[in-house]
Amino acid sequence: MKVRKFRILRLRHHVSMVELGRACGLSAQRISELELSEGVPEQETIQKIQNGFERILTERMEDAERLHLEYQRCRNALMQRVGEDEYEL
Repeated sequence: MKVRKFRILRLRHHVSMVELGRACGLSAQRISELELSEGVPEQETIQKIQNGFERILTERMEDAERLHLEYQRCRNALMQRVGEDEYEL
């Protein structure tokens, strides 16, 4: 069975159908249909998928940057114990 390249990209990088759907304004069911369908989607739909991946990329890069900065601040104290009132998740 042939699938679309964006499905492979989504799976390789652990992007769920729900996450992509939210990012591009489509339902998870519609994402699934697009991944498996034989027909060519409308240009507007293709643009939504592209925009969704770009939103996810931006979010993940921002998350990675926050992780990097926080790690740099506490890397020498990773095993230090802290009380519940000293941190926020």
